[in-house]
Amino acid sequence: MFITVRGILKHDTDRFETSRLQQAVQQLPQKIRPQWLAMLQRNLLLACGNGWDGNVTPNSINQLDGIAQVALVDDTRAEVDFGLSEEVLSSPAQGTPNVEVCRILAAAHAKTFRDALAKSTAHIEPKETFRDIWTQRFKSLACAPIKRVVIVDRFVIGQLFNPPHQQLSGLDRFLRLLDADASGPRHVTLYSSWADLSRATGMAEIEAELNQVINQLHYRNIKQLKVVMLPNMIFGDVAHDRFIRFEGLVWDIGLGLKIFEGAFAAERSSATFKAEKLAVDGYKKVEAELAGHPQAKSRILPS
Repeated sequence: MFITVRGILKHDTDRFETSRLQQAVQQLPQKIRPQWLAMLQRNLLLACGNGWDGNVTPNSINQLDGIAQVALVDDTRAEVDFGLSEEVLSSPAQGTPNVEVCRILAAAHAKTFRDALAKSTAHIEPKETFRDIWTQRFKSLACAPIKRVVIVDRFVIGQLFNPPHQQLSGLDRFLRLLDADASGPRHVTLYSSWADLSRATGMAEIEAELNQVINQLHYRNIKQLKVVMLPNMIFGDVAHDRFIRFEGLVWDIGLGLKIFEGAFAAERSSATFKAEKLAVDGYKKVEAELAGHPQAKSRILPS
């Protein structure tokens, strides 16, 4: 079994080409090296940026706490330095239990990866806190060097104008969380409909409401928000699903951003992570059809 899921690989040095991870992959047996090279091509690569030298030892493992969840090591280091017995493939690091030390040849068996795979199709359950929903599914994507985020949710603007009593709307909450955890500037595109809006609500009113949301963002990482509005029936023809796309990675969310309304999820919602190119291209096609529809109206904020 080999790692087939998508994720974020952290490495030392500013450039992956000079990192110890690159050196380690080049030294792998020829039988499995091509699989690792292919995995590196389809995953996001991100420098740790904290001075870590790429050497995974009991003395340096604490430098990965809060930055990485799995540290891959060769068999000798796993057994001699970290005390893994021959039959143990991975184990939480002693003194740094949030980092799992795993044999590099058994990476697919790491508990962290298996848990993430299970989470990639797990429903969001009632009473899950908005913080848990964000941390377990979206935070790592916000922290990654992904500049463009797309939201397709036909009801999200209607929910923005009609939030639960004394609670944030799902869109307001999502943008606040993204703004706080983003590793750099983000450009967000939002596709929604006129559903649940009064007849008096036009693009000017929507622009004003969204400007209020943007002006309350503390970290100013959301540099641009583009909203595209269409009749609700268009979504019935083109975009049944509600989803959030972080470039080549997609969360298909049954209830859309409503999962972020209030302190807890009020309803059960499907939540499926998609990373395969064919699937992601399908979502991009939906976006293109919505953007190109003759009845689409858009605004870019700040204007």
